Amino acid sequence: ATHDRTRVLEFELGDERFCLDIDYIEEIVELENMTRVPNSPSYVEGVVDLRGQVTAIINPKDALDVGDEGRGKLIIVFDSEQMDEQGHLGWVVDEVRQVTPVAEDEVNESPDEDAEHINGVINREDEDDFVVWTTPELALQST
Repeated sequence: ATHDRTRVLEFELGDERFCLDIDYIEEIVELENMTRVPNSPSYVEGVVDLRGQVTAIINPKDALDVGDEGRGKLIIVFDSEQMDEQGHLGWVVDEVRQVTPVAEDEVNESPDEDAEHINGVINREDEDDFVVWTTPELALQST
């Protein structure tokens, strides 16, 4: 079923590559003027005002167990209609790579069976590396 492809946005956190279904994503913006929130959980970086909408910025590195080197400068802003009760939310990431179509047969099971917010691992034929396919709910689980 090659016509059954999902478009995903690939991004980097530290040295690792991840992707999200683009249906969840509203836009990508540069991180600026973030306000820290006192007494917030460690994975909450702060909030930003995006066109009058207060958006919580989450660092998914905690939840994905990625080293914290590198300072993310981009925010993947999620479509709030896709996020139900979470409201306006974004992830700070180190780099945004590309949007690519992924066929179901390119996705392997996650080696970590407990990782409920990992859809699988996408191997790249032309590269040694792989891309971990995650979901926006993942970073919310680190509470």
